[in-house]
Amino acid sequence: MVRIPNSDSHFSSNFGIFLEKTTVGTDATNSWRHFCLGKNPHVLLHFRENQMLSPKLLTLVLVVQPGKVLLGMKKRGFGVGKWNGFGGKVQPGEAIEDAARRELQEESGLTVDVLHKIGNIKFEFVGETQLLDVHVFRADSFNGEPSESDEMRPQWFEWDKIPFNQMWADDKLWFPLMLQKKKFVGYFRFEGHDVILSHTLEEVQEL
Repeated sequence: MVRIPNSDSHFSSNFGIFLEKTTVGTDATNSWRHFCLGKNPHVLLHFRENQMLSPKLLTLVLVVQPGKVLLGMKKRGFGVGKWNGFGGKVQPGEAIEDAARRELQEESGLTVDVLHKIGNIKFEFVGETQLLDVHVFRADSFNGEPSESDEMRPQWFEWDKIPFNQMWADDKLWFPLMLQKKKFVGYFRFEGHDVILSHTLEEVQEL
C-alpha cells in the first residue's frame, strides 16, 4: 500500500489559522495522491488495505458576502451539532450543481443564480465502507432571506469569528482558500468524526 502523504503547514497571518502546503513525494506517491484527489475522474472505486470503498456524491454550498459567511447548525443526521455549509446527497440522475441548488434551498430557503465550483474533497472514515466525494460551491449572491429548516439553523458569521471549534476539523484548513476564491482538491482520512489521521490539500487552477 502506498501511504497518503501528510501536508506541511505554514501559518497564515491573514486568517490566523493554518493553510496547507502539499509535500511533493515520489512518483508512486504522487500518482496515489492524484488518484485520491480525484484527478482521474473515471475511477469509481477506491481501495485501501484490500478494502473497497464505494463513492457517495455530496454537495456543499458556502454563501459568502463581504466579510461574512453563512453557516448552518446541523440539527439532525450526519454532523449533528456542527456548523457547516449547506448541502447533501446527489440523487440518482441528478446533476451535481442541480443537487447543490436544491439542497441550499431546502436547508436555508435561499436560491442562487450563479454557483462557482470551488473545491472537491474526498473523506474516508476508518471502518466505514463509503468514500464521501464532496463537491464544494461558493455563492456570492442569493435570492431570499435565510430561514431555519428542519435540518439547519442558518447564521451569519464574520470571517474572523468563524466557529471552527464547532465545525468539522478539516474546515479550518480549506476555508481560507475558499474565502480567497482559490480552487482546491483534498483528501481527509478520519478516525471517528473529530480526528484527522492523514490528509492532503492542494490549490489547483481548474476542477
